[in-house]
Amino acid sequence: MQEILNYQILKISAYRYFIGLGIIILSIIIKIIFDKIISKGLKKWANKTKFIYDDILIEALIPPFRLMIVIAGIYFATTYILLGKIRLIPPIVGKIMTAIILTIILWSVLRLTEIVTKIMKNVFDKSDKILSKQFIPVVRASLRAIVLIIGGIMIVQNLGINVSSLLAGVGIGGIAIALAAQDTVSNIFGTFVMFSDRPFRIGDYIEFKNVLGVVESIGLRSTKIRTFDKSLITVPNKLVTSEMVQNWSARPKRRIKFNVGLTYNSTSAKIKELIKNIKDYIKSSNDFDKEDFVVNFTEFKDSSLSIFINCFAATTNYNEYLRILEDFNIALMKMVEDLELEFAFPTQSIYLKKGEIEEVKEK
Repeated sequence: MQEILNYQILKISAYRYFIGLGIIILSIIIKIIFDKIISKGLKKWANKTKFIYDDILIEALIPPFRLMIVIAGIYFATTYILLGKIRLIPPIVGKIMTAIILTIILWSVLRLTEIVTKIMKNVFDKSDKILSKQFIPVVRASLRAIVLIIGGIMIVQNLGINVSSLLAGVGIGGIAIALAAQDTVSNIFGTFVMFSDRPFRIGDYIEFKNVLGVVESIGLRSTKIRTFDKSLITVPNKLVTSEMVQNWSARPKRRIKFNVGLTYNSTSAKIKELIKNIKDYIKSSNDFDKEDFVVNFTEFKDSSLSIFINCFAATTNYNEYLRILEDFNIALMKMVEDLELEFAFPTQSIYLKKGEIEEVKEK
């Protein structure tokens, strides 16, 4: 037995390999205990507390910590096996191990950014839930990008690569990359300008150049608009902030404007009564702005007596607006029918003298 333990493999006694293997097995056992007992206990404790962020903190750190236990076991096992045999360890191995640890830390920080976004979401929800829905995904993406860039630089430098020299050595290629990234940077700045000015929100009905549709999402680089034919248009944010955008949803109400043409055999008394009935309908309905409307007999047209109607539906929702307009049109038709009036359509009346009638008959 003693001979087996003292047997040399790569000038290292076999018992060191056995102990190293035992350390790895122990780390796996500790990981299992952590999963089955400790992590579940922490989650139960967090659920009982009124503080909401401890749940997120525990959920964020448990997976990286679980992996760290195994990595630590491998590290300590390797260190023990090679104790006193440092020359057998290539320098790159130590750097790779450090890079792995840094990667786990980076993973942990990425998961912890969720706490920051959660706090910001709770703050924004108190004042403007719609803005929160738009802004938080952008903040989350920005934080993750910053963490990844910083963490990536640290890992690369740890591997012995000089990042400054690498960037300087890129030369003309770096200039080309910078020029190519110019639009991306402009779009990112455009995103934050949009959130500060808030020209529109997700769900708003907007018109931008020749694009007309509903804002579906606002990203870090672009805004997506769903048109009425259900196509999806992606617009770079730098264009949105530099061009005129008409936000139809920002209207407090929607306008209804049209003319009603009546036939020339309508009497003045019935026209006055129709105008009064239309005004009463608008005043009595909760679907209209009762203070801002006009109903007047305005014009003698070639084939009709024209009543001008200008009022506002008390909604900005397009489907609701169409319902109000439909109800108004049907009510208007009933008013005209009850008064025995008639809607006019383009006609011409030809009057002939008696002699002209005889001539027409002869022809």
